[in-house]
Amino acid sequence: GKSKQGKATADASRATDNVSVSIELAEARFKPLMVVTACVVAFAHGSNDVSNSIGPFNALVEIYNHGTIRPGAAVPLWVLICGGV
Repeated sequence: GKSKQGKATADASRATDNVSVSIELAEARFKPLMVVTACVVAFAHGSNDVSNSIGPFNALVEIYNHGTIRPGAAVPLWVLICGGV
């Protein structure tokens, strides 16, 4: 029959194979989630960049149109579109 050491080695080998399969399964299940997460972070980062550039530009538009920066004034749609382009 098999020795105790041989059986232990075979059991350890099967356990390692099971862990490898489990890791591959977990990675396969989380890959789509990681892609979605990366897209959301990229979108948020880009949105912040747009707001950083639109703020000063909108201040210039406000000063040009009204002579001052009005508190709580809405950003015109065309200014937002300029920021998106």
